[in-house]
Amino acid sequence: MSPEQVEGFIVSQLELYFQYVDGVQDINTRSIQQVSLCELSFFPGTEMGQAMAQVVAMSDRAMSWPS
Repeated sequence: MSPEQVEGFIVSQLELYFQYVDGVQDINTRSIQQVSLCELSFFPGTEMGQAMAQVVAMSDRAMSWPS
């Protein structure tokens, strides 16, 4: 796989996991010079402490993919 394909695979998996975080309104991702940025937008009134804990948990889960 090319670096772009690997990057796309990883970003799409992160987007999939972040869809399960409570209060997420929008997920924007972009890749610049082999760095990917996932930006999460939340609905007004979202409990941000809980949302942050869920984002961390989903990020940890994504990082535990088998090599």
